[in-house]
Amino acid sequence: MITVIEGVGGSGKSLVLAALTKAEVARGQTVYAQGPFSFNGWKPFDREVFLGLCDSGEELHDCSFCLDEAYSYFDSRQTGSRMNRLFTYITVQSRRRNVNFYLTTHHIDIIDKRIQRAVDYRIQCRGVGGGKIALHLFDTYGKWNLRKRIEIAKWLPLVTTTDYQDEVQSVEKDLALMKSTLGFK
Repeated sequence: MITVIEGVGGSGKSLVLAALTKAEVARGQTVYAQGPFSFNGWKPFDREVFLGLCDSGEELHDCSFCLDEAYSYFDSRQTGSRMNRLFTYITVQSRRRNVNFYLTTHHIDIIDKRIQRAVDYRIQCRGVGGGKIALHLFDTYGKWNLRKRIEIAKWLPLVTTTDYQDEVQSVEKDLALMKSTLGFK
């Protein structure tokens, strides 16, 4: 299963990823992720870890990859890179291997087309103010379409850094400046 979590900077993508990572850990799945998270049970992930797993001859089965800023691993402009090719081989076989991918990106078009075509679910995040995130969850087959608003504070304990809070405040300040400069209320 491949799930893409999309949204502009500060929209809550990383918090949604943290919640999904925790859920995968709780169900006993081997989870490779990029922290920092405030809970245990996940294995640190980066390019070297992935290439090491591939080079070791280990079959990647029954695990999950929770990758923030996924375009840094399979950018649409680098389709021929070794990293892109290896990830593509694994993602197109994700169901057979029982491998789940949770990927954040600003927009699905930024990641490799072969990955885009294999996506099962999309979650679009949007900050709506008042400490809330609007989530739009839908499957790529058109069977269902869900919307929900969540309290940011509910998931903040899952991350160990204040980077997220700083990013949200920065985005809100930039938006306020643009609105006042351009005469919007």
